[in-house]
Amino acid sequence: MTIELLAEIRPFVEQAIASSNQLPIARQELLGSAGRQIAALAKSRAPVHLLFVCTHNSRRSQFSQFWAAVATQLHTAGAIRSHSCGTEATSCNPRTVQSLVRSGVQIETVTEGENPLYHCRCTTSPEDPIELFSKAFGHPSLPSDNLVALMCCDDADEKCPVVPGAQLRVPLHYVDPKRSDDTSQENATYDERSMQIASEMLFLIRTTCEHG
Repeated sequence: MTIELLAEIRPFVEQAIASSNQLPIARQELLGSAGRQIAALAKSRAPVHLLFVCTHNSRRSQFSQFWAAVATQLHTAGAIRSHSCGTEATSCNPRTVQSLVRSGVQIETVTEGENPLYHCRCTTSPEDPIELFSKAFGHPSLPSDNLVALMCCDDADEKCPVVPGAQLRVPLHYVDPKRSDDTSQENATYDERSMQIASEMLFLIRTTCEHG
């Protein structure tokens, strides 16, 4: 099935695709190795669940889950599923949501409260939307085995020496955009991090598919 991007998000994704071809060598090597190992796992047992882990499951891990899901849709990588969690649950930060909206994502707030549930769409596909909300390890929505743990921050990496069910662990370690909160650089910093993560997730999933 051909996946067609919504017109509003197409420029952002096209820029991310271009950026994915120009990643620093160290990141290409890290993501390329991960992609090859994920492909091997999928050959022996599918689906493989990518679990993006950050301390609060609020910013970096949410970006990562979302853009990995978009990349799997674009590459029709049905053997890959994307999830995120934290060492504790807080909420998908409104700044994260606003950054995705600026990139052209259609977002619906399904439930209000301290930890809202968001439905996100970026394609014309009638498939289920990408769901974003904050959750900690053990949440019933999370798979328990055949996982790849992708550690989005060094703090979570240090606090979680073992991720139950993980067949592979990848230290991604993105800089937290939180440092710019309530400054004049806030939007630019969140958008930059979103673009970085989108580019790397496109590279990761593309590599996985190439070796699948």
